[in-house]
Amino acid sequence: MINSNGRIASTPKMGVEEEYQLVDPVSGELLPNCKQVMRRLKSEPHRHHCDADIHHELHLNQIEMASDVCETLDDIRATSMSSPDSSTQR
Repeated sequence: MINSNGRIASTPKMGVEEEYQLVDPVSGELLPNCKQVMRRLKSEPHRHHCDADIHHELHLNQIEMASDVCETLDDIRATSMSSPDSSTQR
């Protein structure tokens, strides 16, 4: 692959971003509690099996989880991006 400077570019890199909307399990209403969910996930990463970067989006009812930058699909498969469990949604 040739980059914009006419040089051979390094191996392409890739990553995964997952976006989750926070929804009340009973009413189905969106919950604007992303900061609470993020604090809980970051304070107990071993419990949630998640080592992804976690960010809130523009809307407070949505979070984004992003993998590290990876070089292969096997690297991506080895990342532990797990969706938040139902206990973090309240």
